[in-house]
Amino acid sequence: MAFQIFVYGINGTTSTLNDITTETKIIDIKIKVKEKTPGVEIEHLRLIFAGKELENHYTAGHYKIKQRSTLHLVVRLPGGSNENSYSSDDGVELTNEPDMITWDDDPENLRAKMPCGHAINPESLTAFCRSLVSEGKFQFFCPYTDSTTDVRCLVEWQYADIRKIGQLTDEECKHFETKISENYALRALGVQECPQQVGNVSGVPSCRACPRCGTIIEHDRNCKHMKCPCDQHFCFICLSLRDPQTGWSCGVFNSVCNIAPVQTTIPGL
Repeated sequence: MAFQIFVYGINGTTSTLNDITTETKIIDIKIKVKEKTPGVEIEHLRLIFAGKELENHYTAGHYKIKQRSTLHLVVRLPGGSNENSYSSDDGVELTNEPDMITWDDDPENLRAKMPCGHAINPESLTAFCRSLVSEGKFQFFCPYTDSTTDVRCLVEWQYADIRKIGQLTDEECKHFETKISENYALRALGVQECPQQVGNVSGVPSCRACPRCGTIIEHDRNCKHMKCPCDQHFCFICLSLRDPQTGWSCGVFNSVCNIAPVQTTIPGL
């Protein structure tokens, strides 16, 4: 069955790609992307999903790309016209080592060293970290893998370093800081975890965010129907709202209904 995905980074916006299936190869997705990025050759396009660069010969299904997944675009271009503008006050060390994600090794456009010592350019860093927060992460670990030992670095990067080395704009800072806070709240408060049973349904997140106001609510006991302090009635299992006229669409208090996916955003945050 065909589905749609999103690609962030095309002319600074998010674009929709349709007619993707689990058997669609990454190279074919890049061909679709190229149609929206005139003047850029396919070999210069890099796609990142969930912190990994996607290889041309694999399929969308291999990377578990599904309906409404968001890929992040990095365009690899020759240096000379858009040089990284680090100042001496930034304390950023430059290197001619290749980019750990795209393997860009252009000698005219040096990469920056992350605190762990591995090289990356601002575009790759921003796209990589954006892909992580879009997948619900709030921590950033170096993805570098030693080609001889297959050992990963996995040193945690601090957001302050990402902001500096990634040369984030004010708008990008706002996006990252909002998503990091949101993801932390969702994960730390149990909204993204599934340890409990509600009524006759098991595997329900221990906490939910009110669909109306975003208040984090922990299910304690009794039935699946909840009333938030904001007066919104909703089902803790399927997150459907109570209609003032017709009542509950998901059945009575102890009936089985479908578990809504884990929430990846908090309303109002």
